[in-house]
Amino acid sequence: MKSRLSAPADSTLAAPRAEVLVIGPADPADFMFQKLVDLMVEYGIHIESDSRDRLPLTPPRDLNGYKALVIDADSPAAKEVDAALARPGNAALRDRVVRYRKPKELSWHNERPLWIWLNHLLLHRGVTPDNPAFLDRNAARTDKDVILGQAEACLREEPQWCRRWCDSTLVRLEGIWSAAGFYGRREIRRTVLECVDDTLRVYADAPVYGKGETAGGLFKHPIFPGLLLPLWKETGIRRYRDAALGSMESLREARRIAREWRTGAPFLQTESLDRKPWQWAMRAAWCGEPQFFQPAVDCMKAGYETLFDPRRMLWAHYGVRGKCCGLTWGRGQGWALYGLVGLLEHLPAEHPDRETLRSWLDQTAEGLRRAQDPESGMWRNVMGEPGTRLETSGTAKCIRHFSRAWRLGLCRSDLLPDMLARAWRGLKARTFAHRSCTRCYGTGPGADLSFYATLGAGGNYTACVQAGAEYVRAFGSGTRD
Repeated sequence: MKSRLSAPADSTLAAPRAEVLVIGPADPADFMFQKLVDLMVEYGIHIESDSRDRLPLTPPRDLNGYKALVIDADSPAAKEVDAALARPGNAALRDRVVRYRKPKELSWHNERPLWIWLNHLLLHRGVTPDNPAFLDRNAARTDKDVILGQAEACLREEPQWCRRWCDSTLVRLEGIWSAAGFYGRREIRRTVLECVDDTLRVYADAPVYGKGETAGGLFKHPIFPGLLLPLWKETGIRRYRDAALGSMESLREARRIAREWRTGAPFLQTESLDRKPWQWAMRAAWCGEPQFFQPAVDCMKAGYETLFDPRRMLWAHYGVRGKCCGLTWGRGQGWALYGLVGLLEHLPAEHPDRETLRSWLDQTAEGLRRAQDPESGMWRNVMGEPGTRLETSGTAKCIRHFSRAWRLGLCRSDLLPDMLARAWRGLKARTFAHRSCTRCYGTGPGADLSFYATLGAGGNYTACVQAGAEYVRAFGSGTRD
């Protein structure tokens, strides 16, 4: 079947009508109006126009064909919708109307009704984010504009996330630093360093993780080395190296953790793999401490034995030693690949386990090929499960890690160039106003498919930054930048 994304970028005139009709409030400048548009995009329900100020304010005469009508209950248009539904042939459409009311004050709790209604549209009314012309137009944008536009928007719109000591900070700033370096944007790199320095100042006196932290308090967490060590390596600024090593486990602790993972019966999840194996290997290679290589390898082996599903050739979200328990969560593939690709990048060529570890990349690539959505090029929140959403964050991680693996010669499977090209195009297509839609947030391991299918979704300012910076390095730009 020919992919809908293969249509020319100027195919807007041939666009089918969207499945959801969103009628805006009487005042287009109303903040709730803007929020509604954002939420529609975050959930992947692409409206007919990609302009914020062109959401229709009145209903069309013919309402047939829409699976849902979302309308401000207090707007004048609500009466017009009621009148339209009273016309012959339209009465059956009444149960498709979703009415919302603007809250007196905007807060997380007051926004929840919109999230609930939109979630209901996706799960119970068969609404799909399928507007080919909208997607084609987005996918045709230049790689550089999408990547840098999202990087700048992240620093501008989410400054609080760029000054926190957590994995979200790591992923955001790491990708932005890389993209800015590739495109020679020194001012963006200066901003990244400012964010990092702010974080280091705030957490300089924080207690070590697990040693005296208070509930809700700040503490040093051994995640940030994945950004700090590369910053030290590239800039030569010693304080980044010192802060990284100060937040990491000692060699004794690393060996204890590796021993527990290999010989005990620990509960593991894919998120366990994104931190220790590759960061310990990075420390071993760059800081003259090769003794850290073995615990890194041992942890990765334990993760593979517990989490890799040989039938699907993908990584289960969680398990207990030797037994997969969770489903193949999309973002979970990315966390596992963080550990595997990062470990292989730094592991010496002569290490006896290197080829075994490298073969796991080939296996995962085949699993991703089987699970890739044939039309969009994306991967789903649960890989290979059509009942779950196409998911931008997991897709971005898979693009990022396998593009890097290709560039470094770690995985040269023949299927990668086409698979990643289609995934990158699909990711760009689902990025609107610098936000990649339908990032499904993780809230811990789930017991069944319904848990993952109902995870909240939101926008993501760095999916294209993470994926694109590595993709263009490995394969070049497919657009005229």
